[in-house]
Amino acid sequence: MKKSGLSLAARLSLSFAAVIGLMALLAILASIRIEGLNGATELIVNDRYPKTHIANEVKSQINVISNSMLNVLIMADETQIAGEIETIEKVAADNDATIANLDKILTDRKGRELLAAVVKIRDKFRPLRESFVKLIREDSKEEAQVKYLFSMRPLQKKYFAALDAFVNYQDSQMKAAGENSADVASSSKRWILLLSLAAVALGIVSAWL
Repeated sequence: MKKSGLSLAARLSLSFAAVIGLMALLAILASIRIEGLNGATELIVNDRYPKTHIANEVKSQINVISNSMLNVLIMADETQIAGEIETIEKVAADNDATIANLDKILTDRKGRELLAAVVKIRDKFRPLRESFVKLIREDSKEEAQVKYLFSMRPLQKKYFAALDAFVNYQDSQMKAAGENSADVASSSKRWILLLSLAAVALGIVSAWL
């Protein structure tokens, strides 16, 4: 094979420079890709998962309120009834605070639409809950039971359905973020491998110039 008129030192310098250039490009690409992975991970950890967790916390709070209402209807001891009413009112306040917290961190249009549906039902549920507590305090259990069974339970089902829609949306967003993270990782491995092979190949070719 006929070689160029370049001296050995020149060829080695050219080969070394070419490899260094590719390795620098490899380092830049790796840095960019790692930053992309960090962004995807932060999106899951700091955005998608917290929203899902908060929505599930709202569901848990509604369950606690519902269970306390049922307990009140079957209890006879005034002290126990007072304790359950206290629980209802405390958890209801926590529920409002939790939804307000969710409202602060939501930015996307679809998420806000789904939360608006949750809030609309919550606002309908609140006066019924307050009326229920008032009836219990007035010792009107039969009327409170009718209100719970025929007004609150159907609305509660809609409440859960709205929350489930929100949670499912956030789950899909979290899954999409995870898939994007996996795609970035896979693409990064391919590019790093290609550039590494190119660096080796260029070094060999340059040595034979």
